[in-house]
Amino acid sequence: MRLPLLLTFRRQVIPLFMVSGLLLLFSHSSLVAQSKRDTVNIDFGNSTRLSTGTWNNVTDSKTGSVNNLINYQGLNSGITVAVTDAFNDGSNTAGAAADDSLRIPSNAATDSFFGSKRAAVGGFEPTGGVTFSNLSPQTAYSFAIFASRVDTGTGGTNRETKYTVTGKTTQVVAMNPSGAKGYFVRVSNMLPADNGTITVTATTGTNNTNPDGYYYLGVIRITYLNNATVGPKSLAVTYPNGAERWEAGKQVFIGWNSENIISANLEYSTDNGATWIPIASSVPAANKKYTWTVPATVSTQALVRITDADDANVKDISNHPFTIRPDNGKEYNIVVLGSSTAAGTGPSAQDSAWVWRYRTYLTQKDTDFNVINLAVGGYTTSSILPTNNPQNNITKALSYNPEAIIINMPSNDAAGNVAVSTQMANYTTIADLAANANVPLYVTTTQPRNFNGDQAKIQIQVDMVAATQNKFGNKTIDFWTGFPDETNQMKAIYNSGDGVHMNNLAHRILFERVVAMNIDQAIISQNPLGSSQEANPSLYRIYPNPSTGQIFIQPKDGHPIQRVTLHTLTGQVALEIGSDKNLGLTVDASALTKGMYLLQIHTQQATYTSRVILH
Repeated sequence: MRLPLLLTFRRQVIPLFMVSGLLLLFSHSSLVAQSKRDTVNIDFGNSTRLSTGTWNNVTDSKTGSVNNLINYQGLNSGITVAVTDAFNDGSNTAGAAADDSLRIPSNAATDSFFGSKRAAVGGFEPTGGVTFSNLSPQTAYSFAIFASRVDTGTGGTNRETKYTVTGKTTQVVAMNPSGAKGYFVRVSNMLPADNGTITVTATTGTNNTNPDGYYYLGVIRITYLNNATVGPKSLAVTYPNGAERWEAGKQVFIGWNSENIISANLEYSTDNGATWIPIASSVPAANKKYTWTVPATVSTQALVRITDADDANVKDISNHPFTIRPDNGKEYNIVVLGSSTAAGTGPSAQDSAWVWRYRTYLTQKDTDFNVINLAVGGYTTSSILPTNNPQNNITKALSYNPEAIIINMPSNDAAGNVAVSTQMANYTTIADLAANANVPLYVTTTQPRNFNGDQAKIQIQVDMVAATQNKFGNKTIDFWTGFPDETNQMKAIYNSGDGVHMNNLAHRILFERVVAMNIDQAIISQNPLGSSQEANPSLYRIYPNPSTGQIFIQPKDGHPIQRVTLHTLTGQVALEIGSDKNLGLTVDASALTKGMYLLQIHTQQATYTSRVILH
């Protein structure tokens, strides 16, 4: 970091009746007792319905956990929550908005974990539970529990859920989530077990009349008297941290990591930190990011500074300068075709999936880039042929005039016993279309899947790895190595729980392997001007080429020219001429250095590019 990380402690007023020796001890240690009623909110449910701000989210109904839950101010509580008794797969997303008095955001109220007393949607888990740990055995904790499931009028109207809360003692409460707007059921003054844990277990209630006995857990709100000391503050800028290229007017996000900071002030500099301009004040630090419209001031020495709103000594600055530049009209499209892995299935939150990670990585690095995801769960190599699925196939991908296409087909062909030869024939058809359009094609290998020992399907997967590498060479992305166990099925450490889809850890590795291909750098070096169309001789005549300096552009069939730009092969604008004429345009490039240039004709309909040589 450009500045050393400073650690301070949140100050609070200490009552005068406290013992002076204790005050003296605190002044030496810089730790202050909170001595206040604290609140921690947890949302259990779908990864696409996260509760923001100072809410904690648990999205994996099988093994989800969150360490060091934050409180209502965004400060670390030290409490950990973990799913210790699995629920059914997935989450209920048919809940109703809660009454305003409950102060539950819509995303938290309308989804929940669920289970059932018999085999039903998502499996069969007659009980489901979570355990809170790192609690103080001498502190009493109160729990408010909420869940909602809109009554569909079929399958029984009462979905009563029983909650057993166990610490040093046990309390049992019940509620019917099918109510109009839901309500809290409460357990008060529960002391933890001697090991500092309290467990909340949900199951089908006595009055539940649903044939499957569905039960639900949506929200837990914990309140307690917090006498613990507040931990050290820390703050670190994560975006931008140097070398980013951001266009004026584009929306990006400023990111940071922080602990024990309630709110932050954001600023930027265009002169390497000599002066600072406010962006926003008192932004909740728990948000960890702030959407920013890049200003119009062009600079190669831009920085961002984030400061604790309560303590100006706690701050951090971008590690290195980033660039703010004018909108240059460039656009680099990368299109992804594939099935459920590329579509985001497996990770606990969608933004942890490799395509979402890759999109964020590219667009935060350079706002010229755009990742278009056409992947659909269940697709095979046949699904993306030009004759199938017109909104998600190779033809659709090429319609975006992309700079590159990535295909990610993990295992559905093998699941359907599709022969390697058939898969490769499909890939050949797709590759030929991409090659004809002069679009680089990158293809991932297959990924291991648990086929319950079906050796024929496993062998198809293994053989497809070699076949893909042989055909696509250095444009093969390895999604296989390190992921299979000794039986060539998925290692447990990478399994999201169903034996088919990979988890957060695996998707992070997949993302890193895509980044390692340096697709963005290859695009920039091959096409510094971004997406455009080749100048069509039937629309424009460009002559002479090569030229000694004078270049004539003659439009045909009434295609007026708005402006013409000449670019170096690195993308820099060497010459620009405006025009509103239909009759033609003369470009005087005689003052430019001899060599090859990219000439762009800008019209109302499109931008056309042609290479020209000055000699």
